[in-house]
Amino acid sequence: MVFRRRAFRIAAVVVGAPTILGAGMLGYVAFRVKTKPLEHNFQPLVDRDGHLQLKDCVIHPPTTVRLVMRVLTLLWIFLPVALSYLWLLIRGKTDERYKRWLQQLLDAVERGGPALIKAGQWACTRHDMFSETFRNTFCKLYCEVRTHPYQDTARVIEEDLKQPLSSVFSTFSEGTIGSGSIGQVHEAVLKATNERVVVKVMHPSIVETIALDFYLVNKLANLTHYYFPHLEMYDFPSLAFAWTNHLAAQLDFRIECEHLELFRKHFEGNEYVSFPRPIFATQRVLVETFATGSPATPEFLRSHKDHVRDILATKGLNAWCKMLLRDNFIHGDMHPGNILVDASDAHAPKITLIDVGLCQKLNAEEAKVVNQLVGSFVRWKSSECCDAIESMSETSHKYANLPQFHIDMQNLFEKYRPLKYTEDQVVTNILEACFGAVRDNRVTMDPPYVSLLFAVLVLESFVMALNPEFNMVRSSAPWLVSEGHVSTDLMRNLFLSTVDHGKQQYKVVRGRVNDWWNPPLQLGDHVRMAK
Repeated sequence: MVFRRRAFRIAAVVVGAPTILGAGMLGYVAFRVKTKPLEHNFQPLVDRDGHLQLKDCVIHPPTTVRLVMRVLTLLWIFLPVALSYLWLLIRGKTDERYKRWLQQLLDAVERGGPALIKAGQWACTRHDMFSETFRNTFCKLYCEVRTHPYQDTARVIEEDLKQPLSSVFSTFSEGTIGSGSIGQVHEAVLKATNERVVVKVMHPSIVETIALDFYLVNKLANLTHYYFPHLEMYDFPSLAFAWTNHLAAQLDFRIECEHLELFRKHFEGNEYVSFPRPIFATQRVLVETFATGSPATPEFLRSHKDHVRDILATKGLNAWCKMLLRDNFIHGDMHPGNILVDASDAHAPKITLIDVGLCQKLNAEEAKVVNQLVGSFVRWKSSECCDAIESMSETSHKYANLPQFHIDMQNLFEKYRPLKYTEDQVVTNILEACFGAVRDNRVTMDPPYVSLLFAVLVLESFVMALNPEFNMVRSSAPWLVSEGHVSTDLMRNLFLSTVDHGKQQYKVVRGRVNDWWNPPLQLGDHVRMAK
């Protein structure tokens, strides 16, 4: 009798515990599905004929004369730079001469317009492709692009608001606190509420200039596709069309205002990141609350303690996973200039994301493929990763060497996979290596996935600048489990990520106790403290 009771209790534990756990997991997943944010649909802003459709106006394709003038202008800007580089190679490429040439190239890019400035910002995130000297020079494009005169700012605001600037703002700084490819930012105080705000004002004539570049890029892509059939695999027309539509969203600040409202709704009540609160917007003017913090440049991030950098990396990754796997609505321009870090509390740093004009929405099929891709890294299944990447194109991979692609991916997964039951083996650069295999084996990908994966590389650059040994794969496991993915490897990574979080919190407590016991000197910003 006693034996029977014990056997019954053991069976109840062995069978009942997993059953209760599984039922709880299913209930949680069902709750997550039911509370998933509603889809936000994007309308294309540029059509195949080159019309740029804003909310209240249409910019028609440029005339042949304007097109020719733009091409001649770009040649006038960049031909001297190219000739200067040839002369640099002839004379000998010293560090000092190269730095002077980079400054000349930077000036040319700024004069070339917003499309080229965006390319320069992207280049600053690619540590694997460009030297530190290049990146240190071009990082000015994050928030130090050439500004337009204050008189133009006042004129644009008064034209859009149809009232004097002084009737809206009690104070308005003539100087800028930042300038980007599309517009510049001023600090002000609202007259009605006495609230500290930033005012984002579009550069004069920027819409016409970038519409001209859009038409030029699409026309060049079509000509390349027609006259160079051996480049058909790259599908330049689709790439150019997707890129111009992606960038066109920044040409109407009312769209950015909508994006801010969506992000604030999605991230309400969590502590990963925050977004400024939009107050009002027109096509050329956006007013939002002031965000405190410094741009997340590699130099600024390295100036903080190890556990603070770990916290920032964890928050950044969690915010990205929420956008990607939960909301399917992603900030598409997360370069360091758009990531502000407030470390006034050294042990509880805050991240604010700004400039959300460029965003990407995943449809149901794209979200499914992305979930499969991320899950393949957490489970370390090269076959699943290959299947997901091959699903990223609607065309038949007729130019791809798929058998070799599968072999290369299997070798990469074996190379980068951490040793079992160890915590000091960290996965880094796995994504970059996979993209190299895609490129080498001519595997095609549709434009939305290309844009998305570039954004992933920018995130990886941000996290690796904080902590080169941060395990992004392990830290994404909780998000996959919460979306209904369950496997042995996932549960193991979930447990290890929980341990990592516990260690992180211990370091925070230890840091606070240390600061209380040995308070730091407060000597002002003019005093440099030795490390």
